[in-house]
Amino acid sequence: MARPDYLRFHEAANAPERLAAVRATGLLDTPVEAAFDRFTALTHRLLGSPVCLLTLVDAERDFVKSAVGLPEPLATARAIPTGPGSPSFCQYMVAAGEPLAVDDARGHPIFGEFPSVVHLGASACAGAPLRGPDGQLLGTLCVVEFEPRAWTENDRATLLTLADAAGTEIALRLEAARAQAALAHQATHDALTGLANRALFRERVGRALERRAGGRGAVSAGNEVAVLFLDLDDFKSVNDTLGHAAGDRMLQGVAARLRGATRGFDTVSRLGGDEFGVLVEGLVSATDVEIVVQRILRALAAPIPVGDAEDDDAATAAANATRTIITGASIGVAYATADSTVEAILRDADVAMYRAKSGGKGRHAVFDPALEAARRGRHELESELRQVLAHPDADDPVCGALALVFQPVVSLADGAAVSVEALVRWHHPRRGVVSPATFVPIAEDTGLARPLGRWVLAAAFRQLAAWEATLPAEQVPAMAVNVSGRQLDDPEFRDDVATALRTSGARPQRITLEITETALAHDAVSALATLAALKALGVRVAIDDFGTGYSSLGYLQQFPVDVLKIDKRFIDGVAGGGSDAALARTIIALASSLGLRTVAEGVEQDRQQVTLRALGCEYAQGYLFARPMPAADVTAWIVERAGVQGPAVPSAVDVAPA
Repeated sequence: MARPDYLRFHEAANAPERLAAVRATGLLDTPVEAAFDRFTALTHRLLGSPVCLLTLVDAERDFVKSAVGLPEPLATARAIPTGPGSPSFCQYMVAAGEPLAVDDARGHPIFGEFPSVVHLGASACAGAPLRGPDGQLLGTLCVVEFEPRAWTENDRATLLTLADAAGTEIALRLEAARAQAALAHQATHDALTGLANRALFRERVGRALERRAGGRGAVSAGNEVAVLFLDLDDFKSVNDTLGHAAGDRMLQGVAARLRGATRGFDTVSRLGGDEFGVLVEGLVSATDVEIVVQRILRALAAPIPVGDAEDDDAATAAANATRTIITGASIGVAYATADSTVEAILRDADVAMYRAKSGGKGRHAVFDPALEAARRGRHELESELRQVLAHPDADDPVCGALALVFQPVVSLADGAAVSVEALVRWHHPRRGVVSPATFVPIAEDTGLARPLGRWVLAAAFRQLAAWEATLPAEQVPAMAVNVSGRQLDDPEFRDDVATALRTSGARPQRITLEITETALAHDAVSALATLAALKALGVRVAIDDFGTGYSSLGYLQQFPVDVLKIDKRFIDGVAGGGSDAALARTIIALASSLGLRTVAEGVEQDRQQVTLRALGCEYAQGYLFARPMPAADVTAWIVERAGVQGPAVPSAVDVAPA
């Protein structure tokens, strides 16, 4: 056989698909195993051949997995070199894809020049190929004689049977290895997104910190390390309004965006819930991290498909398939320092993330040591707030208690008190009065918004019922209670209101729930359904801080709203004319055209009151009339004004829109 023919079968044996299959076994470089020894020993016993070997055939090498009688130096070799200039029986069998039986190789036109014949004195050879579970040729089981031998059909059948058994053993090994690899992957990766889980992320952060120091305490050039901590904005509302299946698809979409926005060697992890981490290594400067951060923010700003196209109805399936959500993330960045530990750098990135979130959505912040003190303070406040909410009506000696104060709303026509707005305060034994601007955001970020909101509803409604029981009917003020966006998104919020009404006995017609314009615009469809359910209870609805959000005239016409409260920022400049006065006039006219009442917030000057009255605004609240007061002071204030002003006019929530 000419040399080009050797090259031909060498190339056939090295087909990429076959090589991939043999390497996938993971057995090439492993030591000789007893599991394979039983096949060569049995072959030796049944056929009586002096040399028996089981090999896996890779490119340029025959890997010996088990052998009997192989002469030195091959007996101690784990791999026998092959190639176009050094062909082997095993390689030939794999290239041919069929059993081989040569009675006498000496002088044979094909096998006569094989090294095993020329140098080792091999004469007769027989064997059968080993096939993997997918049918790919992996190697051979063969026997060698040093004298000619006439191979019988029984010999060939024996080799085929044993080769099939050896192939089955390899298949079982491969299946076990794959199962083990799958278990290892499950142990270190998130099942939903396929990203690294928290345990693997922590492990890789630890290794990165070790590499950063180079094992000598000195940072290698271009080997800085940073950790990004991401928290999705408003993810809870997706689960609450669209369901957990849509939430899962959103998380999968975010994972794909993060993979695409980061560098190929960065580790992206889902740390839990809607929190993700990114380990960024090999940094030369902070600019490298800034580039990654901006790419992530841009990637998450694009709509993410969350619809399910699998539906029996074609139209519904098509509509679901096009459903998308625009999300964003707050990102905290922490750089490794000389004394960084895994725990410390993850904590620092988390602290920076909260700093970013407090500044608005879709932002990032870099950790500063001063933030750690703020984090500890916030964590302490959260812990104390939880303790207070566990027993909100008790005065805890360590954490204090919650209380309501009430700011009156008056008629601009005659100054009579018509309603009050309930405002929550936290009286703390060490901190004094904690502002709601401090603890309400903590409640919303930590799942405490609902218990806090339930307590405010119950306490406000109880106070209204007390006034209804003790004051003349014409002096009883209506009660306005603020509702957070978290409460509005809660599918059980309507039940919370109903429970508070039932247990307090307060008249729902005297109650107004104040909801910010931004909360309504966040998910108008869901908000419309919630407002309809609340209206069915008999309560009124006001849009708070009107003019600061994005409500359209169409939304106002759809929402079952009774009152518009004009935000203080427009009231501050209303007396001076200009754009503030024009905007206030527009809002008042809009409300009048829709049959809605208007309340001006934050009135502090007489000239503001005069201007608002001239513009047609009906009601106002602010320091000009009264500051927030405890219930007992409100009672005295109402009684006093009733004596001076005469009978109170109907309240904004007692009068149905025309």
